[in-house]
Parts: sequence; structure tokens; C-alpha cells
Amino acid sequence: MVSETITLLGDDCMESHARRDRVTEDQWRVCLRAICDEAHASGVPPERLLRELKEAIRRLCDARAIARGPGRTEFTSRIVTMCIEEYFA
Repeated sequence: MVSETITLLGDDCMESHARRDRVTEDQWRVCLRAICDEAHASGVPPERLLRELKEAIRRLCDARAIARGPGRTEFTSRIVTMCIEEYFA
């Protein structure tokens, strides 16, 4: 299921982000590309994928005590934008 993949792949990237390591855009794109590939293979529409991705990001940020605010909003927006780009690539 897409949500499981989002959690597993996003967890690796988020873990690095939470440790204050720099996760490059290329590293995020690798994770997101795998998620989008699975979504395409499973016939998951982009609306559902984005809904699940946003929920997964929210849960991961909460679990790692990443504070709500402009930084978290910008982070979420950037990941969502990259996911859209990868889904339609």
C-alpha cells in the first residue's frame, strides 16, 4: 500500500532531517520517485497519493517533535511539490 511505502521511505529521509543532517533534494527525489512508481503500479490517483503523503509528513514531524510553524510548512510544501513533479515526470 502507498501509505506504508510513504512511511518507510519517508522515515529514512525524515530521520536524517530530524538529526539535523542535510537531506539533499536528490535524496528526497529518490524516495519520492519510489513512492510514485508504486502509486502508478497500484493505480493510485494523485489526489490520494498527496493526501497520504501529507498525512505521513504530519505524523513523522509530530513523532520527531519538529515544531509547527513556517519552517515545517515550507518543508511540507517542498516535499509535496517534488512529489507532484515526480508523479507526472
